[in-house]
Amino acid sequence: MRRSFAAALAALAVTLLAAAGCGGSDEQPIRIGLLTDCSPPLSAFREGATAAVEAPLLRRGARPAGPLPSDGLRDARVAGRPVELVIGCPLLERFDQLVQETRRLVEVEGADVVIGVNGVVDGTVLDQIAAREPGTTFVHGWSTSVVATLRDPLPNVFQPGPTSAQGVAGLATYAFRDLGWRTAAIVSEDYGTGWEYAAAFGAEFCALGGRIVATDYTSLLIPPASPDTVRRARAADGGMSSDV
Repeated sequence: MRRSFAAALAALAVTLLAAAGCGGSDEQPIRIGLLTDCSPPLSAFREGATAAVEAPLLRRGARPAGPLPSDGLRDARVAGRPVELVIGCPLLERFDQLVQETRRLVEVEGADVVIGVNGVVDGTVLDQIAAREPGTTFVHGWSTSVVATLRDPLPNVFQPGPTSAQGVAGLATYAFRDLGWRTAAIVSEDYGTGWEYAAAFGAEFCALGGRIVATDYTSLLIPPASPDTVRRARAADGGMSSDV
């Protein structure tokens, strides 16, 4: 998640500079909307995500407005234009709230750029909103949906982070060629990221001549592997386990 938001900063900087050079009053603020969960289980990432978005502005002379990143910034400017941050609070896989909060940021708060969101399916929903808001730029945060860039890409949607499949690319080749594995077991979370991890590793491993002896999709938050998977994994050359 941290890598995804760090990658989003580069896209954010380019977007802000482009927005600053597209005309308009020098005092008309560029508004950044950040979609980050404010309630458990992902609320623990809220301050870190906010700090990641504020980091390039702090390096350019902005000052913290309070002790927490969510307190906002003072004197944030890009290319002479003031920059303001507004926060939306969706909930993971509560798509009604995601739509409501995103529309509020764009239609009420006037966000020029929207960064977010958490969750694979949530990112797909965000893309559908982006298609209805062509005047707003959307930058994916922690969402590995391939729809944004590989299928029906939208000109106002950017996904700087890798997909889950790209995240494990080459791992199976290393296991097969360097470690000498010929059989492997997979334990992965029962969620979109986990399905893609498992499918990508399995496809690469089998294409090299290996064999997957077990695939266990466990709970997203409490991942005990089944006894049968444990037994098969012990008999295999090795195992691949994904995490969130």
